[in-house]
Amino acid sequence: MFRLRSLLFLSVIALAAGILPLNAQSVAAGPWSGGVTSDAATVVARPFSRLFATLEVSTSSDFAKFLTFGETSDRPGDQPDMSHFRAVGLKPSTRSSYRIRVGAQRDEQRTGRFTTLPWEEQAASFRFAFSSGANAGTDHGVYSEIKSGAPLFFTVTGNLHDAAFGAMDRDGFRAAYESVLFSFTQANLDRTVPLVSTWNARDYGAAGSAVPARAAAHASFREYFPFPTLADPATPEGTINHRFTVGRVRFLGLDVRTERGPAGTALLGARQLAWPKGELLAARERYPLTPIISPSAWLSPPAGHDGWGRYPAKRDALSDWMVEHGITGVCFLSGDGDVLAADDGSNNRYGTRGGAGFPVFQAGPLDDNGTTGSGPWSHGPVVPQAGEGLFAVVDVLDAEGAVSVSFRGLNQHGHEKLVKSFWVPAP
Repeated sequence: MFRLRSLLFLSVIALAAGILPLNAQSVAAGPWSGGVTSDAATVVARPFSRLFATLEVSTSSDFAKFLTFGETSDRPGDQPDMSHFRAVGLKPSTRSSYRIRVGAQRDEQRTGRFTTLPWEEQAASFRFAFSSGANAGTDHGVYSEIKSGAPLFFTVTGNLHDAAFGAMDRDGFRAAYESVLFSFTQANLDRTVPLVSTWNARDYGAAGSAVPARAAAHASFREYFPFPTLADPATPEGTINHRFTVGRVRFLGLDVRTERGPAGTALLGARQLAWPKGELLAARERYPLTPIISPSAWLSPPAGHDGWGRYPAKRDALSDWMVEHGITGVCFLSGDGDVLAADDGSNNRYGTRGGAGFPVFQAGPLDDNGTTGSGPWSHGPVVPQAGEGLFAVVDVLDAEGAVSVSFRGLNQHGHEKLVKSFWVPAP
């Protein structure tokens, strides 16, 4: 009896120290991936303990061989609970499995997957999904349906949840994010499909730049989400404008909250607006297609909706600038307005030069109530029925001198609700 008690005591001590068992659950939240490139990816997780943690990445699901990566050295010191890992030296267009090891424990229950992107500036076809407008802590079936389509990545165009509106400190924002990360269907999606995210009013914490908890909002977002290339990485409260490239497609993600002013002033501050202009000029000769991820709807009326229409002079000026500089191959992806909708460019005629005329796509809500405040649209809008979750799957085909884009709006049962396609020349 004494020997049995001694063994039990030693087992408890070993378990607390992270020694036994080797396949125990060691991660409290996550893991999830993002910031994926053709040869690298970032994984974030919150281990149960602060023992030495590593990331194991393998091209085989049984981890017969794997690469090991430690935590990144640039993890901010005020984020003691989160572990960030950067896997590098990977092969392009390669499916990999990953898991977290804490001490001697490997978490076999929370194995994740990601696929590295194809080589930049080489023709490649791929699929991605996007949507916005989610409630906190929900286990809606729409997330499982997104996963079943096997997208290369999932883009949240703002309002990942609604729990941060009015949050004032880091604890409030952390609780909001973990309401999502502890949700079964969302966590299952995030582990297996890399996440690309930006924010809008409900997950930024307020409507504009004057949010009292601005510093907490920025710090918490960086704590929980891995990013592609940030426009202003050195500034703790700098915009989360970001870019990434898939083959010959350059994605630009806009931050429409950090420098937003009252209606009629500026949606993007002067310094912030200079970034997408510079990116569009640089992409003009290199990338045939440049999707712009904008949480605020480009097609929206002057009043009654929180989109670009509340800043008509700024929208007109940007549209005129694009026409003046010959910017082509652009399309807008947004979710604000919470409907499925598309426009072929016929309603995109802002400014004094005839309008930029690029296609616009909108997808949402994931599981929130829908509205019809955006538009007008050439296709749609499709407003969700009670309990319906909506998202879009976008297939990009780069072949035979053109890049074609197929937008399909779906619900949580995989039922097709709206379809629109376009193509751009790709020399």
